[in-house]
Order: sequence, then structure tokens, then C-alpha cells
Amino acid sequence: MSNCLTLLFRRPVGRPELRTEVLVTSRDERILGYLPDDFHYDQFVCHYSGTTDFDANLRQAQDVLDRCRSRTRLVVTTLLHSALPALAMGIPVVVFYPVNDDQGHHSDRERFSTLRTMVPVHDLVDQEGVDWRGSRAPVAHVKLTLLDAFAALSARWGPPPVRPVGPWQPPEALPVPS
Repeated sequence: MSNCLTLLFRRPVGRPELRTEVLVTSRDERILGYLPDDFHYDQFVCHYSGTTDFDANLRQAQDVLDRCRSRTRLVVTTLLHSALPALAMGIPVVVFYPVNDDQGHHSDRERFSTLRTMVPVHDLVDQEGVDWRGSRAPVAHVKLTLLDAFAALSARWGPPPVRPVGPWQPPEALPVPS
């Protein structure tokens, strides 16, 4: 079984009327050259942050997730790990295979195979039939399957080890009760 734990993200509750923004995510900005001229997006998020500072990258990832939960109505992406959390949060997606050479493209088709069972995955150069409103996928059954698999796996680990209490003091070292 191969899926991403981001599929366990919860669907946001709240005010759907505030979800008006379109987010485009990819490894680089080449995707923007393939979008239709009349397509409007609010933010492009590059997979590469430009820094190796772990804390800064973590904050940036949290900011993007917060934005998705509160304001995003559509995600257009070439990234598997943008499409899956968006689907988990109930955000429609338009997914394209990444811009890649032939060998990489073959690998992308394998990596996106599970996602293709949920939503259409398009080629950037062939956009005929793309529904720019995006696709949603019912992922509740996937969430339950992931949770069941984790429960079965963790049951095999057994209970956590119990640390010994102590060191015990000999009775003569204990204070005498008054």
C-alpha cells in the first residue's frame, strides 16, 4: 500500500465563501507558460524554497497549508504532494505531469498511478479536456484504510517498554513517619 499521510489532513470547516484563491504549485515556474492566457491565479508556490534553513522551510510549509485550509478554492499542480493534501482537504485540483525528459516522464507516470485512480492527470502540452474548475475525489475510504493499516502495523510493535521505577532506597534510608 502506498499513499501519503497528508491524505489524513482534515477537511476545513468554516466559511467556504472565503475560499476564493487559486494556487499554482510546481518544481519551477515553467508550468506558468503552459496555463491558458485567460487563466487567473493568486499565488505560485515553488517546490524549492531557496533556503536550507529547516525552521524557515517548516514555517513556509505551514503558511501554505494554512492558506489552503482558509482561502484556497483550487490547486493547479505538477506535484503529487500538493495534489494529495489538497484532495484530503476537499480542495479541487487540476493535476499535470511535471515537465520532464522521457525517462523522468516514465517515472512520473508510475509515481502518479495511485493519484490517477482518484482524479485525471493531464499532460501539459495536451490540455484538451482539462476541466479548469478542478476535480475532487472522495478520500474518506483512503483515510480509513491508512488508519487501519497504521493500527495493524503499530499493534505488531507491541506495547512500549516500561521503564523501571527507581532506584529504590533501602528501608533504613527512608524517613521515619512521625
